[in-house]
Amino acid sequence: MLSDGLFTALLLLISGVSVETVLSPTNVNVNCHNLKVTVSWEYGKEQPQTVFRVKIIGSSDIHRQWNTTDHQYDLTKYIWTSQDRYMDLYHVKVSAIQGEEESGVETSQTFSFNKLKTTSLKCLLEFPLVKLNEEDSVATVHFMNPYHHYKELKQASKSDFASFAITVTSDAGDQTFDCSAKEEYCKHKVTFREGVEKCVTLKKGVLGATNYIGSVWFNKTGPICVTESAAIHVITLVTLLSVVVFIIAAVIICICKVRAWTMDAPSLPKPLLPNRREQDLNYDKVSVVHVTVEPAFKSYKDSSVSSEEEDSPTEKHHDCSASSDFEHSAGEERGLSDSRNQDLEAAALSEGQRTDDVSVKTECVSMDSEEEEESPYDRPHNVQVDMGSGDIVTGYTGS
Repeated sequence: MLSDGLFTALLLLISGVSVETVLSPTNVNVNCHNLKVTVSWEYGKEQPQTVFRVKIIGSSDIHRQWNTTDHQYDLTKYIWTSQDRYMDLYHVKVSAIQGEEESGVETSQTFSFNKLKTTSLKCLLEFPLVKLNEEDSVATVHFMNPYHHYKELKQASKSDFASFAITVTSDAGDQTFDCSAKEEYCKHKVTFREGVEKCVTLKKGVLGATNYIGSVWFNKTGPICVTESAAIHVITLVTLLSVVVFIIAAVIICICKVRAWTMDAPSLPKPLLPNRREQDLNYDKVSVVHVTVEPAFKSYKDSSVSSEEEDSPTEKHHDCSASSDFEHSAGEERGLSDSRNQDLEAAALSEGQRTDDVSVKTECVSMDSEEEEESPYDRPHNVQVDMGSGDIVTGYTGS
């Protein structure tokens, strides 16, 4: 039979083994970066069904817990719900659960955003983008109010007296100003001494309220110097672009002119070159020819010709034909013959064969046999002559 001391030792050993069946998480750590707050941990021999229980505990022993299978948990939404919460002091406890068994808890370090709380970890916020502009020799510090810049702060319930206090450091010393939580932008004019570099540093920023103890602090910024107005940059850019465009246009014009001076004129394409051998003679250029028209009529005084001329109508006909042939050949060479000249020649031949006195007097002029005899003074003394290409000229026959 076992003694009482041995039995007690056996019970303690059995209970210790049962407790250690679910291991506790290790290295539970809180990390805050700006407004974001997360807690993380490590765990060995993890099984698929392991669940971690996260419990956050405030200074007034108010706590909240969540279950997760991850090795970290985001606490941001819980802390920034209200001004009471982000001003409080916290620590986190994490345990592991497997089935119905739960391990022991592991506790994190204490942390807070409240500057007056004594904690292991002090969380600070970052300033929004800060600018220092100068206009009319007056420099102004301006940035968006953190109560409007950060959506968590904007949505959090807070006191009506909430404000943001800022300390600006320049060559002239420290200057402190504040802006209400209702203002969207914080602005403050800064003075500089002559000849010094116009730069400032936001040394301290504090979120708080007159009816609250404590405040949320911001990180110190680096040097912020005067930036030129955007309008100056726009004007400078437009000027530079205009100069570049003008230079490019001038270079292009010079290149085109140089090429025009040095480049040989292109020769005409072959289809445009004249080929006189293949040219149609009917379309040759006709030189201007002075046409002399011989009288076609004779007066009755000249009708008393010699008996040899009256008795030799054949010779007369030959002369008329020869004259007509000469005129006809000249018309062909000049391209001036037409059907009217042929009619005149035919009429002249027919009239040359007549033996009456009227045919001898009119010689080579064609007349209708039925036309009545007229005096030479009653006849028209002009003759129309075709010069070719449809051009008609009128020649005077004389008397």
